[in-house]
Amino acid sequence: MTGLPESLPPPSPALAAMEVEADPACARLGPLGRQEVAARAFAYGAARGHLLPERPCARAVSAAARDLGAGIRRSGRAAPAGVLFFGDYSEKDHMITLYTDAIGQYARHLRITADEAEAVTVAHELFHHLEATGQSDVYAEFALPRFALAGRPVGRLRPRSVAEAAAHGFASVILERTHHRNEREG
Repeated sequence: MTGLPESLPPPSPALAAMEVEADPACARLGPLGRQEVAARAFAYGAARGHLLPERPCARAVSAAARDLGAGIRRSGRAAPAGVLFFGDYSEKDHMITLYTDAIGQYARHLRITADEAEAVTVAHELFHHLEATGQSDVYAEFALPRFALAGRPVGRLRPRSVAEAAAHGFASVILERTHHRNEREG
């Protein structure tokens, strides 16, 4: 299995900025525009944290996901083509797949327990479920540029990185609660 890059930050504004900066669909926004979109998308996701349980554990976050209509399955296998995924969301069947081997690596990388890393992963994928089912719409927050086909406007950009940045904000709520709990139990 591919190891984690040392530079991989936890769900944070920095990770949100990396996602948006690397997205070719956001190139038209310019550097300052990309930074603003990343920051606003992250804040949007974090503001939805009230949907997450106060207890930052996998059982509680998974129960919240089920209550909001998402199923959860586990897979120990590595992701295809050597790409490292912690989790994945399928709009087709509203299922979150957790890649347990990768989550274990993620936990060691972040210096948190496997249970906490799983809670962060479920929260991230749960945000994608909320977007897919219309329970949230990060794109409504932005006046992103329009695109056209044959000279006729057909819609606005909906770069995947914007939803990823918001999902990082959503998942960061669990990570923050984990750190607060660990400090209290210290």
